[in-house]
Amino acid sequence: MNGELIQLRQNEIYEYIKGRNLTTIQDISEALHMSQSTVRRDLKKLEEEQKVVSFHGGVSAHIGDEPFTERKVRHAREKETVGRRAARLVESGDIIYIGGGSSTYAFASALSCRTNLENVAVVTAAMNIANCFMGNAGFQVIVPGGIVKTFDESMTSQMTLDGLSAFNFTKAFLGVQGLTVGRGYTLPTIELAELKKAVIAHTDRVILLCDYTKLGKVGSYNICPVSRIDTVVTDKRGRGAGEQEAIGRAGVDFIFA
Repeated sequence: MNGELIQLRQNEIYEYIKGRNLTTIQDISEALHMSQSTVRRDLKKLEEEQKVVSFHGGVSAHIGDEPFTERKVRHAREKETVGRRAARLVESGDIIYIGGGSSTYAFASALSCRTNLENVAVVTAAMNIANCFMGNAGFQVIVPGGIVKTFDESMTSQMTLDGLSAFNFTKAFLGVQGLTVGRGYTLPTIELAELKKAVIAHTDRVILLCDYTKLGKVGSYNICPVSRIDTVVTDKRGRGAGEQEAIGRAGVDFIFA
């Protein structure tokens, strides 16, 4: 078979995987009418190209880091719904960390509209998140030092990590790139991974915010096992999506907005 046909076949497999949170070699074989040996061979090539991630029990599309402006508009309605529901989890007296990202931006926007809270401190390393609270004097906003990345207006330098070590958070609201039972909570870059690890080490309750497409996907860097996650707030389509049920059985509480 010539190279062009092989490339077309691999593209077809990749597009099939991208359209699902998690799939298997058998599913791909049956859906695309290919032998399992052919699928395995093409998946190996796709892994080498860092387009997919294979692990025990399935295969998922590789998740890369995309500009905030692109992520913000994808599944925007679901993210807004998730953000509004998650905002109800904040209580007076909380000191919370809000991670950067499109889902957490929707959360921060919703939280900033609440006027019935007192003595809430918001710590964030994302400038766009901090700006959400500029019109509400009821929130104390703390931004640790660091080098701002124009890519997504966030900070992930060593200075940022050192600054975060001074806090003990009651709750952390974090975005998700991938969540599975086997790989746990994952993100696309090592800088983000180190930042989130530092936050989680100083947090009582870890709350992940995501739309349904992130359940069952795997990012490039591991943050923590699912046993360290307390709550996932996702949209209604997340019920039964990807590995949602398996993650729930592992002890994670789900809130469907």
